[in-house]
Amino acid sequence: MPPSDVFAYIDSRLRASATVEAATAVVTAHAVRSAGPSELESSLSRIEREWVARTPVLDVRKVSRGLGRGLLRFSRVLFPSADQRRRLDALPVLPPRAMVTGTFAALAGISAHDLVRSVFYDEAMAVVTAYLKLAPADPSTVISGAVQICADHESRIESLVEVRDPRSIPSSSAPLHELWAFQHSRRKQRLYRA
Repeated sequence: MPPSDVFAYIDSRLRASATVEAATAVVTAHAVRSAGPSELESSLSRIEREWVARTPVLDVRKVSRGLGRGLLRFSRVLFPSADQRRRLDALPVLPPRAMVTGTFAALAGISAHDLVRSVFYDEAMAVVTAYLKLAPADPSTVISGAVQICADHESRIESLVEVRDPRSIPSSSAPLHELWAFQHSRRKQRLYRA
């Protein structure tokens, strides 16, 4: 696959799954910052239900929850105070990565704008990393192309940072990506666990 195809793939991921992830993270961060102790758990539960509704492939949800579990373990070490622990403990059992990322951002004081940027960048670099493992290419070309694609999505950030209601999380999907994830999970010889 030539880098131009990889760039088109990254662009489509940023328009679909990364948009859902970024908005979910933003809504979660807002809830963690603003919800009172008695309402935080139910707020996070509503966010999880909306994320599930926008992430239809079970295998994609499983991978996200596995990544979330790892980030949650790290967060518990990084944020040990009683108040921080209470907020982390309010997350659902096996929370998706986007929700843990949003909680992390709230506890670390990361702005919503930088949170969306980090989700987009993480999504792009995940594709770049996989591509460079499978195809001989100049890493600087592929990485700089991915960074430029993230910059091209800068204009979309403002609308995502304004999302507060879980029902307003965009329902962006990419059926072909979802099909590939489903097929990949069922291969006998998988390239990656994710």
